[in-house]
Amino acid sequence: MEVRINVPKTGLTDDGVKVIGEGLDTKECPTNYIDLSHNSKVTDLGVFYLARGLAKNTTVQVLKLNGTGLTDRGLDVIAKALETNSALRDLSIKGTSVTPAGLQSFSRSIQLHNRSLKTLETSPHLPACKGLTRCPGKKAPEANTGNGNSWTNFHF
Repeated sequence: MEVRINVPKTGLTDDGVKVIGEGLDTKECPTNYIDLSHNSKVTDLGVFYLARGLAKNTTVQVLKLNGTGLTDRGLDVIAKALETNSALRDLSIKGTSVTPAGLQSFSRSIQLHNRSLKTLETSPHLPACKGLTRCPGKKAPEANTGNGNSWTNFHF
């Protein structure tokens, strides 16, 4: 059964994300898709709450944070959660304030510690991370993350 938390463009705040994050931290959580996109009041604090739940969650496979207040700090928190999370395979962070340096830090962490993430969607302004790119319009082999997975949708 697919259970979705689909709340884009709803005015969601960090307090609302805290409730979602707490719910992810339960064994009974059947949620496998979360879309919090285009809620500009969701900041790194909300992502911190979400990441705490994701660290223990075994069901969420898709997380969309497009157009939120996510920055490098929040992306670092997600990377830390993915050290123990074995379910998340698709992450989308288009239209956020993540910088090239933050994206490279994230990619290094994922290469070392994550076994499940397969797709990362980013904003077009972010430069390619060495060894992880598959740019639109450019024929390039899928990059091996060192954990048996390949990045198949790393957009720039």
